[in-house]
Amino acid sequence: MKTIPVSVIVPVSRDIRIANCIKSIDADVEIVIVLNNNPSNEVKENVSADGRCRTYYSNDKVFNLARALNLGIKKSKNNKIIIMNSDCEFTKNSIDKIYRYLGKFDVVKGRIYFRYRGYSEKIVAKTRNLFSNVFDDKKNIYGPGIAFDKSILKYIGGYFYDEDIGWAEDSDLAERIYRANINVHFLGRAVQHAPESMKHDLMVSRKIGAGARRGNAKEGEVKFRGLLKYIWRFFADRKKYLQIALKQEGLIVMLYLLIWQVHFIIGYNRGKYI
Repeated sequence: MKTIPVSVIVPVSRDIRIANCIKSIDADVEIVIVLNNNPSNEVKENVSADGRCRTYYSNDKVFNLARALNLGIKKSKNNKIIIMNSDCEFTKNSIDKIYRYLGKFDVVKGRIYFRYRGYSEKIVAKTRNLFSNVFDDKKNIYGPGIAFDKSILKYIGGYFYDEDIGWAEDSDLAERIYRANINVHFLGRAVQHAPESMKHDLMVSRKIGAGARRGNAKEGEVKFRGLLKYIWRFFADRKKYLQIALKQEGLIVMLYLLIWQVHFIIGYNRGKYI
């Protein structure tokens, strides 16, 4: 197998699905695992079982996802980077495809396919699919499966992920990439995401809301103004998210999306990752 000059960065703490993630890496690439926030012994064993992994560990008590990703990028040997989550798997040959397109584009985004088992997980999967692959003219580039050349650093403010906001770090990166007018190529179904419960998905929504508040605060926006902005955006449906959800996925998904938006606002209001 020919070596591909790409580094796959995967942060992980206690997610045992990391084993399946690593197994899905079907190309000869550098695999950089960033262990953080008191990783479990099982996770450590799963990572060490694959000799391809280069592992880094931080003893910091507060080590958010943005810091983990930045550490992985810093330690990586290659200029071309693929960001991956421990609860996701690459589809067959997708890494090779991403690499080929990175020769033509500075940023490549592999589309995410969300798996599910039961009915509630199906609702979550359909909602996440809307966020990742449908909303905003199908141009969202946050989440796992984003790949880029390190050379974009000089165009996006001199940093990759904002460690001050913790969550919503991928959305912040996406905004800076588009503001810099960097061309993005989208690659169909490169990543499949493990099933997620509604409880976990709504917790993520609150964390993203908290991250959004921190990001806005850095730019001088006061809390009350930000709350009004998001309440107006969501419930006036300024981006037509609810209309799209109702048309494409039906009433139940639209109602769940509304609940998700409420939890985002709760997280924004608290400003804490709880």
